[in-house]
Amino acid sequence: KLAWIWREEYGAVYNGQTDIFLSRSEDPITPCWNFVRVQNADAMLADYRERGVKIVEEIASHPWGMREFTIEDNNGHRFRIGHSEGPVRNPDEPADA
Repeated sequence: KLAWIWREEYGAVYNGQTDIFLSRSEDPITPCWNFVRVQNADAMLADYRERGVKIVEEIASHPWGMREFTIEDNNGHRFRIGHSEGPVRNPDEPADA
């Protein structure tokens, strides 16, 4: 949802818990990567699936202690979205170690 716009140059959108700030630029669009920490990445992914959001990397638990997935917008910007699952673990050790 639109949160606010200031002078048609700067603004924000939100989903009730997360704000993303955006600014206008006359320069060519260069895709970038962003990370958004959420409370429950699985629930957010389910919501995005219902809305038809382009998912470019499925959700997975990683050795760095995060459960994450990645979406892409219509300009090629990617948003990696995840929540903490605990401490970083050695990727050579079994997950239940």
